Amino acid sequence: MGSLQWAVKAFESAVELFVKDIEALEESQLEGCNGSARKPIDFAYEVGILNQHIARRVLSEPSSLPNEGWIVAPPEFRSKAAVTALLRESAETLLAATRTLGEDGGDRTVPTSEGETPVFDLVYFAAMHTMYHDGQLNYVQAIAGDLAVHWG
Repeated sequence: MGSLQWAVKAFESAVELFVKDIEALEESQLEGCNGSARKPIDFAYEVGILNQHIARRVLSEPSSLPNEGWIVAPPEFRSKAAVTALLRESAETLLAATRTLGEDGGDRTVPTSEGETPVFDLVYFAAMHTMYHDGQLNYVQAIAGDLAVHWG
């Protein structure tokens, strides 16, 4: 298995676990904690948006992300069904982009805001970013008393 295939497997696994944890939350938990804490719906939306952004980068297409403050889900994505659909669609978009490169495409570099970056690094970052936010979902579940591992 080449490096790109390894990163793709890591990404697929991360998305699968993330979606299972989203599905295990109550709809009200997506609006999250009180105070200034980020809401799970917002960082779930961010995962989907970042996956789409990385897919465009893999294809060497122009793409940018908001660079002021936290990414916030717009009203049409503030439900479990909508954000789950975005997560699945964005994952498939990124996976489809990697399939255009062939088995050795992970070493190919693409332009990013920080210069030329290997595709492997982008796909692996998508996996790590997804797992980072899945950890936050797990914490929200634990705070609510749900100690089950929903992806085990």
